[in-house]
Amino acid sequence: MHIGSAEQITETQWDETFNVNVRALWLLSRATLPQMRKAGGGSIINMASVLGINGARNRASYAPSKGAVVLLTKCMAADHGHENIRVNAICPSFVETDLTAAVVRNSPNPEKVRAERIAVHPIGRLGEPKDVAGLAVYLASDESSWVTGAVFPVDGGYLAV
Repeated sequence: MHIGSAEQITETQWDETFNVNVRALWLLSRATLPQMRKAGGGSIINMASVLGINGARNRASYAPSKGAVVLLTKCMAADHGHENIRVNAICPSFVETDLTAAVVRNSPNPEKVRAERIAVHPIGRLGEPKDVAGLAVYLASDESSWVTGAVFPVDGGYLAV
């Protein structure tokens, strides 16, 4: 993830971010749709971000790319619902993974950054992969057969404040 304002982000960084976060997801969906159609339907679960809903300072490429994922999700749900293909998005906040651990570790003051990340979540902790996994299992299952085009924040209350 490239950090910076619209003036600070380079064209290369912008393109890299959109290629990874939007183009790759779009290409994967395009490749998967024919197989889902043959199978009589299915569920596509896109990973967006709370920053694709709300934006944030110094995330001038990341937040718009995740916003594009949100809207691609809604468009695909509208286009493919009649084929029994459901498309939803999960929008996590800061989840403790190897990638986010590296972001914290590589910052000038890791303890301060971690404390700041926790402080913006009313639940008082960072997310864990299992916090997202339960929703993904639900969206992949028949239990969610009438859910499509939905955007689900999994964010410890981040968007509530």
